Amino acid sequence: MARRYVFAILTLLVSGLIVFTSLNTGATYASAGGRIGAFVNAVFFGGRLNAVEVSTLTGFGGKFFGHFSLFALDGVFAYFFCRSFPEKKKTFATIFIIFGLLMSVAGEVIQIFIEGRGPSFVDVIIDFSGYVLVPAVITLYRRFNRL
Repeated sequence: MARRYVFAILTLLVSGLIVFTSLNTGATYASAGGRIGAFVNAVFFGGRLNAVEVSTLTGFGGKFFGHFSLFALDGVFAYFFCRSFPEKKKTFATIFIIFGLLMSVAGEVIQIFIEGRGPSFVDVIIDFSGYVLVPAVITLYRRFNRL
């Protein structure tokens, strides 16, 4: 029973972090991306990447870590919270899917009102796939290994 509350709190914390990062301006990411891109270029590529390649690499990292991974973490916590109610599996599965979709859309809709940011349908797909994919893999693993 206590684990249920832990997963609920972790889900809300990660969801809050997602909303918080959606509220940052585009300028916030420009300087950090430049430093990170320069570091990755120097350390892993010996400084051989041009500006377009560094920008592409930084953009991919931002999409993967900022969108997919953060939503995957949120999805895992929400998944374990929903599994703590074994008597209502179908109801909580529906709530899980709806919550993930709402968080994915909300993260992008917020950006309409933030200077230097803009919504993207591709980001909604990346966010939602992160939210659902990892819990789906956990479910398949548990089912095939009888856990």
